Amino acid sequence: MTETTAPRKPRVLLVDDEPTVIRDAYQALAREYQVLQATRADRALTLVETMRPDLVLIDITLGDEDGYALADAIGKVARVPVAFLAVASDDRAKGIELGALGFLSKPLDRERILQAVDTWLKRGQDTPAPATATALRTDAIARVATVSAIDTDTGLKNVGGSHELYLSVLRSLCNNHATIAADLVKALEQGDRAAATLLSHTLKTILRTIGAAELGEIAFGIERSLKSGEGDTLCAPDLRARFERVVQDIRGAIFAEAASGQP
Repeated sequence: MTETTAPRKPRVLLVDDEPTVIRDAYQALAREYQVLQATRADRALTLVETMRPDLVLIDITLGDEDGYALADAIGKVARVPVAFLAVASDDRAKGIELGALGFLSKPLDRERILQAVDTWLKRGQDTPAPATATALRTDAIARVATVSAIDTDTGLKNVGGSHELYLSVLRSLCNNHATIAADLVKALEQGDRAAATLLSHTLKTILRTIGAAELGEIAFGIERSLKSGEGDTLCAPDLRARFERVVQDIRGAIFAEAASGQP
C-alpha cells in the first residue's frame, strides 16, 4: 500500500507582544494553519529564516520595538508576504511603502482574522517577484502633481511632509498593489464578500494616503456597503478602470524608464 503524505498546512507567523492577541489569533487559525508565534523581533526573524512562513502578521506597535522595522528586516532575509495588525489611529503609510498586503484592525475576532489570512495568502501567492530597481525621475514630485486624481499636498501631509516616503509609497503602489482593484472586482464577481471587504478597505487606505481622496471615498463606499448590506458595489468596475489609469499615470510621473517620449 502506498502511503500518501498530507499537504503541509500554510504557515502563519504571528508577531505581537500582547499575550491575549497571540492567544485569540492562535485559537482562530490553528485548525486551518500551522501557527508560529513570536513576541519579539529577533525571535520573529529567526523563525522567518528557519521556518519560512507563508505569511507574517506583525503588530505595528511591537512594545518597545517597531513593527515596520521588523517588516523591513524580514524583506532583507526572505521574500515573505507581510500584513499588519493595527489600531485605527496607526499611521499606515510606512506599511504601504513596505509592500504590506493589508491591515487588520484590533481588536481581532475569529471570522475577520480567518477571512483576512485566507485572502492575504491568496494575494501573496499571486504577487510577482520584486521588479528590478528602477530609477526615480528627478522631477517626480512635480510630475505627480500633474496627475489629476491626486492632491500631492494632501499626500505629502499624510506622510509627514517627507518627499522620500511619499515617493516610496507611490513606488510600492505601482510594484505591489497595482492589481488590487482588479482583485476587488474578481472577489465581487465570485461572491466572496469577505475578501472584497478586506480588499476595499486596503484600497481605501492606499488611495487616501496618496491623496486620491475621490477614489478613496468610492472604495470606502464599497467597503461600507459590503459591511452593512446597504447600498451597492456596482461602481467597482469603474473604480478599477480609474485606479489603473492613476497607476499608469503615476508610473509615467515617477519612473525614469517610463519617461521616454514624454516632454
